[in-house]
Amino acid sequence: MASGLTTPSYRDSGLTNGATYFYLVVAANALAEGPNSAPVEAKPAQTFLQWRSAAFGAQSDPAIIGPTADPDKDGYGNLLEYFLGTDPLSNTPSSLISSTRDADGTMSLTFRISRNLTGVSYRVRQSTDLDTWSDTGQQGAVIADQPLYSVVRVSVPNTGKQLFLRLVVSEP
Repeated sequence: MASGLTTPSYRDSGLTNGATYFYLVVAANALAEGPNSAPVEAKPAQTFLQWRSAAFGAQSDPAIIGPTADPDKDGYGNLLEYFLGTDPLSNTPSSLISSTRDADGTMSLTFRISRNLTGVSYRVRQSTDLDTWSDTGQQGAVIADQPLYSVVRVSVPNTGKQLFLRLVVSEP
C-alpha cells in the first residue's frame, strides 16, 4: 500500500513476474477521502523459466523442458510455445504462424506474440534455397491486438526469386 503520494504516477517495485496485482486509487485531503476507483489489474511479464516451471512443475528432464523440446509433438518447441502463448502440453494449431504472397510478390509472415513474456527476441530469416539463410532486417507490425497476444506481420519485398521465410525466437 502506498500513501502520501503527491504526483499522479506511481511505480510499484519488487513485484513477481507472472503474478497478478490489483490496484485501487483513493484521493484524499485534510478534510475527506473520496471513493475508491474501479480496481485495475496488472501482471508483470513472465520469464521463460517461470513459464516453464508453471507448465512442467518439478520436471527436470531437458528432453521435456528444454527450449527446443516438444513434449506434445506438435512441431513447436517450448521456447516457441512460450513466445506464442500456447500450452506446451497440448497440440498447438498450425495456423498460428502463416505465410502469404501478395499480387506484387511481397512475402508476409504472420504470427502471434504472447503479451505475457519477457527476455526473448525474434527475427525473420529468408532463403531462396532452404540451405542458406539470412536475416530479412524487417520488423513486424502489429495488425491485431487480442487480450493475451498481439498478431504481428513481417513483410519482405519481392526479390524476383522464390523466397522462403522462417521465424527464429531466441533468448539473450
